[in-house]
Amino acid sequence: MFLTNRHPPEQLLQLKALSHRTSLGDKNHQQLERLSLGYQGECLYDRVFTEVGHENLHIYRDIYLKVEDSTTQYDTLIITDQGVIVNEIKNFKGTYTVSEGSWALGDFVLPDDPFAQLRRAIGKLRRLSNLSDLNFKVSGKLIFPNEECTLIINDEKLKENIIIRSNLRRYFERFKQSYSSNYASAISNVISEHIVENPYLKEGVAFDDIRHGLYCEACRTFDLSTERYHLRCLSCGTIETKETHLIRAISDFKYLFGKLPLTTEKMMRFTGGQISKRTVQRVLDKYCDRHGISKSSTYTFKYYDFNEAMKHEGVKRRYKDHLLK
Repeated sequence: MFLTNRHPPEQLLQLKALSHRTSLGDKNHQQLERLSLGYQGECLYDRVFTEVGHENLHIYRDIYLKVEDSTTQYDTLIITDQGVIVNEIKNFKGTYTVSEGSWALGDFVLPDDPFAQLRRAIGKLRRLSNLSDLNFKVSGKLIFPNEECTLIINDEKLKENIIIRSNLRRYFERFKQSYSSNYASAISNVISEHIVENPYLKEGVAFDDIRHGLYCEACRTFDLSTERYHLRCLSCGTIETKETHLIRAISDFKYLFGKLPLTTEKMMRFTGGQISKRTVQRVLDKYCDRHGISKSSTYTFKYYDFNEAMKHEGVKRRYKDHLLK
């Protein structure tokens, strides 16, 4: 069973929010595309695994483990009585040639060796195994879930540690013969004790350096007209509730501005004053945890991001969005 959720990376959400409010440079745009593609591959991996079934397993997804003085990110850890299997997911597209530790896409040589990344991740877990006295085994696979990925590898030993899309379901089927009893639970507990928050999220941008206001979900324009309970996009006709717009703005604020405190006045400025202070206050109280009871109260978003909030609260809302298909 999945023990942790898989969310879009924080940096991906930051770059997405930034792309709606300013022009991204080439470097950030490439990073946005890379992170988006990687997350899509992880979601595909999860979907296939769920279709096959994994109730007999302990599975951690998208976690950071701190072992001694270093922190390592893991896409997926599968825990059974036989030990821990690291799955490093690479959503590559195109034809890659692998030779003597070098990966190349045509004439472009990748700066990192995925096998080296996998070995480092396995090594950290083996160190954790030694520290815990459980002496659990650790192994790993590189997973390539994209059907448009072709790997040219002459080393048969390396091929043993690679799972491509056509073999992914068969790979998951093997785990149906695995079991997770008390020993697997003990391993899981050790791993859980070493999970930490992502320490690598970049600092936020300056509050006044990007465009303020509310934008259309469908076409990303800021040209909106105000109705009683909704905002209508004058460019494409999409109609979304004021509450939906404010939830998106709260989520953007969370990832754009780092540790900047969220207050009612900051949200009024960030949304361009397009929605009344009374409505802003109501939505903040509904979707955030409030700290303090004075006019200087600050808020913390209850949800990971906009999509999680909408999934949790959307069905309960009286007024609905009308998105164009």
